[in-house]
Amino acid sequence: MAQPTNRALEMQKTRQRIVATAEALFMDKGYRFVTTREIAKESNITQPALYHHFKDKEMIYVAVMDAVTTDVREHYATLKLDELALKPALISYFELLIVKHPSNLAMMINDINSQFSEANRLFLFKMWQSTYFIPMTTFFEDRIKKGELRLDKTASSMTQYTFGVVMSLVSLKLPHQTDEQLLIKISESIDFLLEGLV
Repeated sequence: MAQPTNRALEMQKTRQRIVATAEALFMDKGYRFVTTREIAKESNITQPALYHHFKDKEMIYVAVMDAVTTDVREHYATLKLDELALKPALISYFELLIVKHPSNLAMMINDINSQFSEANRLFLFKMWQSTYFIPMTTFFEDRIKKGELRLDKTASSMTQYTFGVVMSLVSLKLPHQTDEQLLIKISESIDFLLEGLV
């Protein structure tokens, strides 16, 4: 198999740099408030060079979401949640979503619903569902079957509620909060989630 040329490797590195830069900007500001000029400047390239890699901002966001969701799916596969008791499994899951991949899920959903063409909106929604919603719903379905969770609620409604908790932890994260402090908050939130206030 032919090895990539130096130019091809350089192009690949530049593309990866653009995606990493755009991810940080999109997750911080939201899609609407980020410009291609800003992405180019932060990536240390010109705007015309940026357009050589991506035809428009929407395609940059699609590439960002592809990279983010691929990372999350790969890390999720290593968690082996079915081998853990309920609370440690939820802590591991929350740690993945909040500490290791702290994407602003609420902003992501809003961006997908309001900023994209119909084709990309559908594509991004499927990507989001297969990465976030379906794995968590499957997790809850398995735990319901094992008798670890209540039977009068659906796994889907449990997932929706749990994402509300995850989103609040991400949005309320303090600027100088350490991962250890965040893990304490995660553990407290899971206690409330599983035990309630009484």
